[in-house]
Amino acid sequence: MEKVLEKRFLVTDDMSAAKIGSGSVPVLSSPSLVALMEITSMTWMLPLLDEDQTSVGVEFNLKHLAASELGVTVRIVSKMVENDGRSYAFELEAFDGELLVATATHKRFVVDEKRFMDKLMNR
Repeated sequence: MEKVLEKRFLVTDDMSAAKIGSGSVPVLSSPSLVALMEITSMTWMLPLLDEDQTSVGVEFNLKHLAASELGVTVRIVSKMVENDGRSYAFELEAFDGELLVATATHKRFVVDEKRFMDKLMNR
């Protein structure tokens, strides 16, 4: 299986720092960028999961290097760098055109979806 997945996302007003409240300017917010990177890594894992499994994000470290304006397409590159069958580690990059706008590391755990939700509801 390929160890890299790329996804492209159109930057919309709903993703802006001004709209979600993480800042006042109409540019791609860091929280939205984290979400796009998590989506890409989660998508990378889907073929590896059993029907009753899902993955959850457990750690994220972002360096947001440059702003991206509304209406541009951001390309997220997620590379799996560790896998022990239960936890997966990723290195990520985000590009606005050819410009590197962010780097990150991210970890996800595989969980049984029903057991995970049952545990949450019973705490």
